[in-house]
Amino acid sequence: MTKAKIIFWLRRILYFPRLFSQNERILLFLLGVIFFASAGTFSASFILKRTVIVPARAGIFREGLLKQPHLINPLYLSNNDTDRDLVNLLFSSLITYDSGGRAVGDLAERWEASSDNTEFTFYLTKNASWHDGIPVTAEDVMFTVRAIQNPEYKSPLRQNWQGVSAEKIDDYTVRFILQQPYPSFMENAAVGILPEHLWGRVLPENTLLTDLNLKPVGSGKYVFDELKQNSANAVTKYILKANTNYYRHAANLASIEFSFYDSGEALIEAFKKNEIDAVSLQNPEKINLLRKEEITIYPLRLLRVFAVFLNTQNFDAFQESGIRKALSLAISRTEIIDSVFGGAASEINSPFPPGVFGHELETVDSKNLRDTDESSALLSKFGWNRNDDGILIKKEKKGKSTDEREFAITLVTPDIPELTRTADIIQKNWGEIGIKTKVVIAAVTDLEKDIIRPRAYDALIFGEVLGHEPDPFAFWHSSQIRDPGLNIAMFSNTKIDRILEDARREPDAEERKKKYQEFQRIVTEQYGALFLYSPNYYYAVRNTVKGIDLQNIVVASDRFNEIDTWYVKTKRTWKK
Repeated sequence: MTKAKIIFWLRRILYFPRLFSQNERILLFLLGVIFFASAGTFSASFILKRTVIVPARAGIFREGLLKQPHLINPLYLSNNDTDRDLVNLLFSSLITYDSGGRAVGDLAERWEASSDNTEFTFYLTKNASWHDGIPVTAEDVMFTVRAIQNPEYKSPLRQNWQGVSAEKIDDYTVRFILQQPYPSFMENAAVGILPEHLWGRVLPENTLLTDLNLKPVGSGKYVFDELKQNSANAVTKYILKANTNYYRHAANLASIEFSFYDSGEALIEAFKKNEIDAVSLQNPEKINLLRKEEITIYPLRLLRVFAVFLNTQNFDAFQESGIRKALSLAISRTEIIDSVFGGAASEINSPFPPGVFGHELETVDSKNLRDTDESSALLSKFGWNRNDDGILIKKEKKGKSTDEREFAITLVTPDIPELTRTADIIQKNWGEIGIKTKVVIAAVTDLEKDIIRPRAYDALIFGEVLGHEPDPFAFWHSSQIRDPGLNIAMFSNTKIDRILEDARREPDAEERKKKYQEFQRIVTEQYGALFLYSPNYYYAVRNTVKGIDLQNIVVASDRFNEIDTWYVKTKRTWKK
């Protein structure tokens, strides 16, 4: 069309309204508005009826934590909750557990067990790849198991894999053969798998020194993106991004940012300032500081036991069960639970917390009342009496002279507010019966290296976590007293050893429960540790985060088992 024709038709269109009167033009305008409004309404209705709102793969999820990451490595059963969280998000395992506590496939598409439960065959997905693009194969599984079993790596998981041989059937099939049935073996299959092509280059003695522990390469739902540190090299922020090549349902949250704070109060303030979207809390009083209409609180119970563990090799008096009982009777669990946790914890007197398989209140003395009179009487029986200053002393003859030895304990606690406050109460309680107690607060980042592994403590306040399939072997068998074992109670009892060994082999659940009850009875009667409490766990999440379904978790990191369903953004898509 020529320029002249375009101008001609434009003039005719512009002249068209002049053919109508003013009232007619108003009527035409109104009819046009009605037409377009109707068309818009019809279109919107059409779209709404034929589309649905679904999570969009976008948005940032921000969580605040107290402990900095230190050893993000599935070879090590880390006592650092942050490390466990990140291992869960960055690494895959043969199986995992859903929100109902049921075992489901992860890297394994399916698995088979022999009738006598001594052979387990896992068939791996062929779609999984490491975050650097290399395929995940059976060789990676074999390397991880060999590393755990190799004493040079000093993995605390080694004991769980003794008596297990692994064989590669093909590139995507592995079989584990057990010398005898082990009912908790499926818990082993939930360990994160390491990339052989990277870790195979690291000598065992250098395992704890490599940057792969802080900037790991896994095959999980999220990929390491960035970490930020301050001038003191403390990690202030740890950032993950969604693994877009994930072999299962890719996560909806585009990225996760973990920020680290010095105290629970700082966490609450960060939440109030909208700096973070989620926070884990143990004290319900802190939850009351949050605006309830903005959050959803998930009250959960962790299978965790906190106790004072006594080093019988550092302090010879601890070798007497009567002395251990005296120390236990002097502690006010009620004061700890009320003042530290606002009542949100359960008093315990057993190595098994309430809710775990094998725990039966009637099998142990559930009354753990404070009795300073009996405590003092027991100490006096073993020669410990107060001097004129009220200090507990013991007179010991050395040749012709007599020395006075004070009952003085160094009590170590991690730098965690709830534990430091617990230590203060215990220090006060023991002081009231004449025991001089020095509280040493250890940085969480240094605790394992400087305190736990060398067993450099008289008494230690610490927590132990039981798995989906409880197996207290690693915590209480005498073979686990030395590093890298986890028997920080330094408890040695041949009958306990035999019970734990038999329980591991017992396929019948009821018989295994009886053995665990007998184990609890002996540990309780012998005061193998001074059991304190099992805390409640509250996970507070801003209501802008949707799709969360938390029912049963064993450890805090289990809250991320189904994080792929969480979302903060939505979109519309056509119905199928």
